[in-house]
Amino acid sequence: MKARTLKDLKNHPLVSDVWKESQYGIFDDTDEVYWLSLKAGYWFESEQSSLIQTRGLVKEIVSEFNYLTIKKDPR
Repeated sequence: MKARTLKDLKNHPLVSDVWKESQYGIFDDTDEVYWLSLKAGYWFESEQSSLIQTRGLVKEIVSEFNYLTIKKDPR
């Protein structure tokens, strides 16, 4: 299921939470960062983590989420 909006991400069955916060110095062009965490038992395969962060733009977090492969956590 591909997300197109922030609402799609927040309502995705494998997403636990999506939030935005200030993170000074993380990215050169912005201090706002989006975070997304998956529900327990799932992870982003290439990241080997259940958490991602992107620049503070909805299109960035949506694009990253759609690009990454979600798998059942084997641990």
